[in-house]
Order: sequence, then structure tokens, then C-alpha cells
Amino acid sequence: MTITVTIGMLLGLLFFYIPKKYYTTGSLYITRKVSTNEASYYSYDGYYSQQVALSYTNTVLATLESKDILSKSLNSMAIDINDKNLRKYKNNIEGKKEGPQMITFTVKGNTKENTEMLWNNLIKETTEKLNLINADSGDKNISINKLVEKPVTVQLHYPLYICLIFGSLIMLFINFMFLTFKTYLKENTK
Repeated sequence: MTITVTIGMLLGLLFFYIPKKYYTTGSLYITRKVSTNEASYYSYDGYYSQQVALSYTNTVLATLESKDILSKSLNSMAIDINDKNLRKYKNNIEGKKEGPQMITFTVKGNTKENTEMLWNNLIKETTEKLNLINADSGDKNISINKLVEKPVTVQLHYPLYICLIFGSLIMLFINFMFLTFKTYLKENTK
């Protein structure tokens, strides 16, 4: 039993030192400027501006997560555009509507530089494309703003004691299953 727990703790220690993924997270705020003639936010135009921004937040979120923007961003990072890479990177991005006009966007990856670069490229490509669409045929008063210029990048890190306990529990479970199977075979082979 002691050997099993020790081996489990060693496995937990090994898991603790395995490189973890990086997460880059930042938020966007979507607004629509109120007409200069009517600056009051409680006027019809003020109310309309807020409602447009609320609805447009869904468009921004869908555009951020689209394969078109992803492929354009990967292309600017000199990454091959193929089905495998698109699926891999698509699974590593997540947008979430945090409030009526706010989106939090997260990218995960193996290196800090790549996650930050992909996050910045996705935001840049999305804002450029939507601004171009709005300038041609949409609403020129809509704007997409970053809450902070530089996103937050952190490395996922499990506490050492959790890794040690988890490794020990896994080895105890394996040991229990082995002894149960061994007892089962011994009784059924008689």
C-alpha cells in the first residue's frame, strides 16, 4: 500500500511538471454613438442606439468565432490553412457574452507568444472586417472597443498538493482494481 501511494505521488509530481496551456483573455465593448443632434441617452435615438449595440454584440461574437476570421488570422501568422489546423485552433478559442454589450474572448495555446498573437490577430481581423462592412452598407456609428489594450495571459497551473493527492488516489484505485481482478480470477479458476 505504501509503495502504491509513493508511486502515485511520483506520478502526481510528474503531472505537476508537465507543461500547461496558456490562456489569453480580453474583453470587447460594443457601442453605437448617439446622433449629435440628440445627445440625451433617454431620447428615441439614445434608446435605439443602445438596442442596436445589444443586438450587434451577437454579430461580433459570431464573427470572432467564425472560420473565415480564424483562417485569415492563421494565414497572417504563417500557419497552413487546412482542416486539421482549423479544427485545432477552433477548439482553442471561446467567446462568451458577459453582458448586454460586452464579450470576453479567450484563446488557449501551448506558448504565451502564440496565444497572444492569435488573440490580437482575431480581434484585429474581426474589427477591421466589421468596420469595413459597416462603412459600406451598415451602421457607421457602431464601434467595437477593447476594454484594455493588452489582454491578460496566464498559464494554467494546478497546485502541487492536488497533483500529489490525485496521483495517489489514481494509483490506489488501480491497485484496488488489480487486487479485485486477481481475487476474482483465483476464485473462478478453482
